[in-house]
Order: sequence, then C-alpha cells, then structure tokens
Amino acid sequence: MSGSGRPARGRGAPENGRRAPVDGHGDPERGPGGTPPAARTHPERGRGGPGAEGSRSERRRGRPAGRRGGEESRRAPAGGGDPGREGRTREAVTPIPADGAFGSGRPAAQSPPDTPEGGRARRRRSSFEVEALSERGLGRRQQKILIAVVTVVVVLAGGFGLTLVVSTLGVRTPPPEQGSAADAIGLARPADYQGWNSPKPFGPIADRRADASPLRAEEVFAARTLTGGKLRLRLLDRRLDGACAPVMWGGGALAALARTGCTQAVRGIYLSADRRYVAQYTLFNMSGAAAAEAFVKEMAILYRGGGWIRPLESGGAAFSPDGYSEASGQAMGHYAGFVWVARADGKEPAGKDDFVSLALAARGGEKAIYRRVVAVTGPGTPPGK
Repeated sequence: MSGSGRPARGRGAPENGRRAPVDGHGDPERGPGGTPPAARTHPERGRGGPGAEGSRSERRRGRPAGRRGGEESRRAPAGGGDPGREGRTREAVTPIPADGAFGSGRPAAQSPPDTPEGGRARRRRSSFEVEALSERGLGRRQQKILIAVVTVVVVLAGGFGLTLVVSTLGVRTPPPEQGSAADAIGLARPADYQGWNSPKPFGPIADRRADASPLRAEEVFAARTLTGGKLRLRLLDRRLDGACAPVMWGGGALAALARTGCTQAVRGIYLSADRRYVAQYTLFNMSGAAAAEAFVKEMAILYRGGGWIRPLESGGAAFSPDGYSEASGQAMGHYAGFVWVARADGKEPAGKDDFVSLALAARGGEKAIYRRVVAVTGPGTPPGK
C-alpha cells in the first residue's frame, strides 16, 4: 500500500485483468504498434502448437512466419521497464523456424520475394525464347525448330519471287555466240542479221484470209537468172515444204516459228556466174502481218545460236559452217522473207565485195508477193502470169 491509500502496482502487472502494453502506449488489447495479439508469434505456435498452421499459411502467401512478431518483439519498451522482463519478453517471442529446421543443421526454407502483384517473381526468360510462342506452350527446342523452318520457307519464297519478277521483266540470258550448238551439228548461221517490219503497200494482204491461195515454188522462183548491177545469179535449186518446221534448226527458232501459224516455206539457192558468191532466199507463209513481224524481230536474237534456216542442199553451192555470211529479214503482209548471202569460200567480204547488191539481187523472188497485192486490190489477173 502507498500513502495514497491505493495498493501498490507492480511494474508490468496487469490492471483490471488486462496486460499493460509493452511500450507504454496504444490499445492494451493490441500489441505494439496496434498489432493484434493473435498476429504475434508465440513459442508454442512455432513448435506445432495451435498457431503452426497459421505460420504455414503465411509462408504460402509469401510472408515469412513470425515476421511481425519478430520485428515488434525487438522494439525497445517505452518508459523505464524492467530490463530483466524486457529480455524475457524478447526471448519469449523470438520466432522458431517451422518444419523442424531448428537444430537440424540447415537453414530454414525461405519464401520467394514478393512481387508488386503479390505473386512469385517471374522466371527470367532465355534470350532465345519468343514470348508469344512461350505463351502458347512451346519449349525452347520447339521454338528453334519452328523458327528454322520459317526461315527456310521465307528464303525459298524470296528466291521464287525474285525469279518471277525477273522473268516478268523479260530479262533473258544473252544468246550464246557461234560455236557450241551450231558447230556441233555442222550447220551454218549468219554472222550478222537485220530485220524490218512490213511496209504499208503490203497492208491489203496483212491477213492471210485476204490472200488464201497457197504459194507455189515456180511462182516465187519463176526466173532462172537474177541480175543486180554487175552481179548475175543463177538458180541452182528450189523447194516448197508444206510444213515449216523442217526448214529451221534450233529449239528457240522452232518455238518462235510455231507461234506464227506458218503453213508453207519455199526456198531457192543461187550461185553467181563467177562462182564467187552464194545466196539463198526463203519465204514463209504465216497467219498475219503481226506474226510475220514478230518472227522477223525474234530472229535478231535467235540467229546467234538459238536457230536459223537450214541451207538448201545443192552440189554447186553451200554455206560454210565456220565461214562468214550475212542475212536480213523482211515482213511483207502475212509473209516473212529472208535473204542470206556469203562468199563461196566462206571468207569475210573484201573491199571489192558488194554484199548489198548481192542481197538485192537475191530478193528477186519477192516480185511474186507484189503480184498478190495487185490481185487483192485490183481486178483482173496479176501481171506476169
């Protein structure tokens, strides 16, 4: 009893059945800092007591068991408390590791750190992994295989697209020079070629339906002798073919000829009176002027190795396979005429060799085409018949 008439209260003793707060302030029913007593850790709970399940559930939620109790038990009491009791209180609330880790020689299991979303920290993704593929359940090996396959497909598609673009633009491999294809089979071809479109006077026979009568060899090569300046050419042989393919050699030339609707080809071969020059004239009967002009233009490329006209065989004149020769093509309505000239010895022309006059003389067979134009445009029989 004190002098005030009230019984002396022991330090730390409860008043009215309540335990005094450790730090001297706050709600007696709550722990330090307002922590409910149930949230504080007690020795018996860490050893499998009634609070063990609570500690395990806290660990599952990512919070170490007894964390709050441990922190707040280390707080120093406010106001002069009993040092001995402070030590006993701190010892009493020290958390004991669960799962028997205490005294087992190994540290207690630690929970993964909290993330801002409250879950576990995300596993660091490999540098090769693609997030979109990982979300679809594909492993690293599956992703590698898929990416490799896609890469191969893209490369193949790119190559195919490039090939398609190049072919659309009409880019062609330059035709081979004279040698391999022609020399292997022993056939001659010209070293130079020029082609021309159909002149306007041949407009009336631009369509073969306007000039339906077939060609005849004696019609085109009616004259046995042709002259041009000082040159005199003698006809050695003539031939009419009812199919055009046998007259040509070379896959490219045959393919181009097949697109023209050609139905006839007539050839005549000449030798000059001095036996110095040889010439051949060939006339094709095609479906129309457009086809004839296209064929004449295509031969400007194909003559280099894609094909040419076969020379008419004759004992008195021939074109040397490895010799020099020149040629030209002329569209005349639905006809395409080709003149081919050379020196008989296969040499290149010298200063006194006039290949221009030689070619003009060999084109004497074109008079038959002019007569056909007259037959279409005017009455009566064409002159010369």
